[in-house]
Amino acid sequence: MSAVKGQMLDLRVAAPQPSTPSPMLDSLAAAAKIQVPRPLQEVLAQSKISTLAQLDSAGRLAPLLDNYQI
Repeated sequence: MSAVKGQMLDLRVAAPQPSTPSPMLDSLAAAAKIQVPRPLQEVLAQSKISTLAQLDSAGRLAPLLDNYQI
């Protein structure tokens, strides 16, 4: 927000979109021939994390996995 002559203005700016789409985690796992444990798949799905960018944005996974044995 910015003050202009005593008035407050609400400025909205669109976030830039990445130039290429973020890879899907299941595609990365398949390419690397890694089997992702089912409980981890469930946690990621419940947290709506399906791309590498979403995983990066989520930060640490440890708090999401507290109730799971992987």
